Amino acid sequence: MDRRLVHSRLADELWAASANTRYGEAKRIDVDKSIAALRRSIRRAARAQLHASIVVFDEALQFLIHLEATLLEYARGPKAFAFATLVSRMKCLAVSFRELVLIGQADAARLIARAFLETSELATVSMADAEFAIAYAPDDLSLDDQAFWKQNVGYGKIYPALKSVYVQAGLSRELSEQAVNWRKGWKDELSGAVHGAAWSAFQCAIVPSLESPGMGVAKALGHLSAHTPALCKVVLDEVSLFSEVFLHLLRSKVVPDNLKGLGAGPELASTLAAAETFKALFTQLVDELVPDRSALFPEPDEVSEEREEAQPPRAGAADSLAALRLSAAPDAQ
Repeated sequence: MDRRLVHSRLADELWAASANTRYGEAKRIDVDKSIAALRRSIRRAARAQLHASIVVFDEALQFLIHLEATLLEYARGPKAFAFATLVSRMKCLAVSFRELVLIGQADAARLIARAFLETSELATVSMADAEFAIAYAPDDLSLDDQAFWKQNVGYGKIYPALKSVYVQAGLSRELSEQAVNWRKGWKDELSGAVHGAAWSAFQCAIVPSLESPGMGVAKALGHLSAHTPALCKVVLDEVSLFSEVFLHLLRSKVVPDNLKGLGAGPELASTLAAAETFKALFTQLVDELVPDRSALFPEPDEVSEEREEAQPPRAGAADSLAALRLSAAPDAQ
């Protein structure tokens, strides 16, 4: 007999024994089927409500996939390998973020978004600074990771190095400062999801609906949150900046050591084509990525007027949404 069937039958038998002898009447949920149904439902909603974001996101992911393949093919030595592995982590986080969004887990996606920003910082500096890359992942396996973090990354110590790379890539000092301030603001905003802030828990319990603005969905395994477009835009903005820095440094007069060894071939050609495609698509669709905030989060009075004119969707709690803080945006994006 298939071992999977044995496992499932064992779970069913244990549930039946517990429900019948200990707790009285009990209702069992088929978690696998429920999540499969949730995935189908969210993907249908995403096609209608989030299509531009997902299409652009897939082009961003394609760029990261090709860049990883290029770097791993030509990585030689610790400084190049560190940069390659950081790009690999960006790719893995981007895949995870996409899947969380498409299963209606916006709060969990915030954790991934924050990790993505931090990994991109390390990758950006490692791309241009060979000494930093070697210090990040040296041959010495006795490296004290915490000491490296305290000396080079934590408490804002990464930011001067990041600004320097932006300037090296051709950004003005003013724009470099704005880029760093933008990421500081978003990392602060996303930290509440990492540390379990009250608003984070509240938005898991009552998800502000993207499909029905002003409404909340409670007791659901997942739902497409009204915060999702802004959250996708954060990751897309970061990929856009990272790809621009990569392209400018690759084509600069003084190419950083970690980019010098990239040989011409199908992988590099695919990487460059993916970067240009993502850039062009992102530019053309950027105005469609995040709806106006007032449309996503209407005032309670507006919601009440709409509810008088039309039958509301299931799972209300509209009045509670007035208390939701927008887990988005420092205004600069």
